[in-house]
Amino acid sequence: MASPLRKSSLIRSAAWRPYGSLYFLTMDEGPLDHLQQVEAACGAGIRWVQLRMKQADPDQFLEIARAVKKICDEWDCVLIINDRVDIALACGVQGVQLTHKSIAVPDVQAIAPALLIGASVHSADEARDAEQAGADWCVAGHVFETESHPGAPRREKTFISDVVAAVSFPVIAIGGIRPEHVHSLVHRGAHGVAAIRGIWNDENPELAASRYLSQV
Repeated sequence: MASPLRKSSLIRSAAWRPYGSLYFLTMDEGPLDHLQQVEAACGAGIRWVQLRMKQADPDQFLEIARAVKKICDEWDCVLIINDRVDIALACGVQGVQLTHKSIAVPDVQAIAPALLIGASVHSADEARDAEQAGADWCVAGHVFETESHPGAPRREKTFISDVVAAVSFPVIAIGGIRPEHVHSLVHRGAHGVAAIRGIWNDENPELAASRYLSQV
């Protein structure tokens, strides 16, 4: 069973970077279901997937998560479950992504000490709190205007730099990020970027994924 120190060393290591450079999130709406999305993402070269199912009941979430886990195992892809620690444990995945509605990081560590833990944050202070609580990385956003937060303006240009400066664990930038933004965000210290609609709103999702991957 991995200790928190060992987990942190793993996720910061150079060997881990190819997995975390492009962090792909599934979406409930769209032309492809979750299994098809993950199959296409893995086929395009993505090796870090977060299964996010906001509209599913627990039984449906678990059934699909188990099927997604099989796909990810075939592609040597890391699978992270959004919010649901119970689903993550039942499927034997590598980690869980916590939101402001999730249980606290120390509670997850008490229940599942081997799980990698990501925290969704919206400020440098939240990122610092998440790291101090024991999270292994944070997903910070939204960076640019995004359909996920209609009407909410983009954050200041220094947002990612400020978050990176406040912590020592990896920071993944999220929110309205296009392939042409990636170099700038990595230059500011981001470990990688997360993409949802930037891939699935494209006419050719696999080609869109390859554009992101070519930049990280």
